[in-house]
Amino acid sequence: MRPELLVLFAVTTVTVSNAVNTTGWTDAQLMTNVKQTNTDGDAGDPCGDGCNKCLRGYSDCVNGKCQCKLKKKLAQGDGDFFCYRKNKRYGEIRNDPLITSFDGNTYDLAIPCRYLLMHTRSELRIRKEVHGHCDCIVHGWNKKYKGKMYPAGVDIACDIVVDGDPDKHQASIRIEGEARDNEYHFNEWGSSVYAPDGPWNDGPQNLKVYKNGATVATMATVYKTENNFAEVEIRECGIQVGIRPFDTSLGKDQCQQNGVSFSINCAADPIFLAQTRMVVSAGDAGHGDIAFKDHIIDGLSAMQSFLFRAMTTDIVQNQPDAAEECSAVQQVADRCDTRMKRVNALDRCIWLLKEPRFIKCADPSANANGLMKLFRRCFEVACMPDGTVEESCWGYVNDVKATGCTHINGISDLDHVLSSNYCANFWQN
Repeated sequence: MRPELLVLFAVTTVTVSNAVNTTGWTDAQLMTNVKQTNTDGDAGDPCGDGCNKCLRGYSDCVNGKCQCKLKKKLAQGDGDFFCYRKNKRYGEIRNDPLITSFDGNTYDLAIPCRYLLMHTRSELRIRKEVHGHCDCIVHGWNKKYKGKMYPAGVDIACDIVVDGDPDKHQASIRIEGEARDNEYHFNEWGSSVYAPDGPWNDGPQNLKVYKNGATVATMATVYKTENNFAEVEIRECGIQVGIRPFDTSLGKDQCQQNGVSFSINCAADPIFLAQTRMVVSAGDAGHGDIAFKDHIIDGLSAMQSFLFRAMTTDIVQNQPDAAEECSAVQQVADRCDTRMKRVNALDRCIWLLKEPRFIKCADPSANANGLMKLFRRCFEVACMPDGTVEESCWGYVNDVKATGCTHINGISDLDHVLSSNYCANFWQN
């Protein structure tokens, strides 16, 4: 191997300390232990021009591109992010963030809130024999950095039922990651009960399920420091979730793609539950699936449809540093009770979440609460009863002006909001 291709393995340090109350819970509810794991970022194997890096141990550099290792039966995925066996169906959230659904469709989910990625009931398979079932829920959430949204964390909760065993086998894990200048930092919380919405007050989890004295299933976070990933895999349930943090210092120059991976093994015969609340389509990944086209709201694009779902399904917003306005938007969006109002609201308001220069200028925070307040005010106008729009509309316009960002050129939607006839002709525009 040429010297320039030698890469040192990352060093991991783990400490347990008192947590800072940034979770949305009161001090009485707050977990007392948080596991902090740091990697030095010197991970992955360089490939091709620039700083692109392949997954060490899972992919090879072939003609300047990272390819998943077929010898390990990793027949799917991108070799610079995540690789999957051919019997898995997977979804991913990457970059801005762009969601890839289980059926391969992609669309934006630029919202700084918590959302449901998957809820499955699958077989508990031990050496290819069924010995019970698993009920698992995975949530994710986004944060904002300057003008960009990015996936920041995941919650995984599983209830594992073993046939003939009355004992409960449950665990819930919350992982949040951040990176700066190639140094990756993970916070992990946990609960020893099935608590999809927390609280996570029992410290990091290492669930082991026994039958006849032997370990038959495990659930714990494994830190793949050689690739700067935190992963939770419940192999016997067919569930795997991983997260690589966004580097706020390097931004688009980050050598290892950030994002969240979530997958299900089809051999576990999964059934997707709560599909009308998920922000992805199950496709053919499990029983009872809804076709992708049937998820689309009449008159809306795929991105708009899943965004509207994320805003109207009452997902608990208790992620670290949660934006209060995420919950407020949920309540307002419920008022869009007609097709025309939903289409109008998203057509009028979506630009607030899509224009990086305005986002950066209007809201310097990480949770984008101020931006979501503007979004909520826009939705309030669009979802109001007919004939009551104009007065409230001018209040929204004044809120946009109050950001001090009206000087930004080249944003047609902003120019439209600032036009003199915007509110008078709201329904005709």
